[in-house]
Amino acid sequence: MPIPAAVRSFEDLARFVPLAAETAGLDAKQPLPFLVTGQEDVIEFYILNRIGDPPHNMEEHKKIQLVF
Repeated sequence: MPIPAAVRSFEDLARFVPLAAETAGLDAKQPLPFLVTGQEDVIEFYILNRIGDPPHNMEEHKKIQLVF
């Protein structure tokens, strides 16, 4: 699914991916691997190292993310 030109930041992408998943018939509330292809000068991304199902909020989210 093409990423719209309006997606210009990580925050934009974080809003777009769940909508795209639901459009494709996937449950956006479940872990969702996805692949982005293209050419950019700089890309920053992160992976969540979440084990189990402890309570989750933005503070906890930041503690378990690995930024690249």
